[in-house]
Amino acid sequence: MNDKKNMLLVLLLISAALLSAMLFVAHQTRQTAQAGNTSARFGDYILCPGARESSTDNLYVIDVRLQRMGVYLIEPGTNDLMPVDIIDLQRYFSR
Repeated sequence: MNDKKNMLLVLLLISAALLSAMLFVAHQTRQTAQAGNTSARFGDYILCPGARESSTDNLYVIDVRLQRMGVYLIEPGTNDLMPVDIIDLQRYFSR
């Protein structure tokens, strides 16, 4: 009877050690939450954010009527938008 209790105690200690190790690793390797890209449509414009690098993002503005997409760089730490490129979508998606 004592052997069964000892075996159960050893299994519980191993489980506790594994759980503690997993919690420690999860706490040490924190990752920021990543949300999916969402777009918003306002009349003839579609706005969509996109990742550029780890510290900067882009804002894509699609003019549906003119079939052009403007790409803007969002400056980190400021509210500035720097124009990067204007892409003619009709040229890329025409048959």
